[in-house]
Amino acid sequence: MSGAWIFNGGGRTILSAEKRSALTRSFDLKSPAGSYVLEATSFASRTMIFRGPNADATIEPAHVFTRRATIQGRLPDFEVVACAFWLTALTWRRAANNNNAAAG
Repeated sequence: MSGAWIFNGGGRTILSAEKRSALTRSFDLKSPAGSYVLEATSFASRTMIFRGPNADATIEPAHVFTRRATIQGRLPDFEVVACAFWLTALTWRRAANNNNAAAG
């Protein structure tokens, strides 16, 4: 998984995101409010850290066997957080699909 994403809404760009490397779960995010980083806390953890101007938060699964998640900490506007969560959920889904393919 590598590449770039642009999140648009209301005729404007809300956020652009670029994956740092195909080998890591980290993204550089840019919005009109500033630049952010979204990255995994460790190699094996599903918890993601979201940092930037007025932002210092974690996004993590509520439990290992659920699809629910929590977002806690200082957060910028809702649209930026929603985009960061979408990238996190995409990362989790791709990891789950890769694990299922390896098991089968």
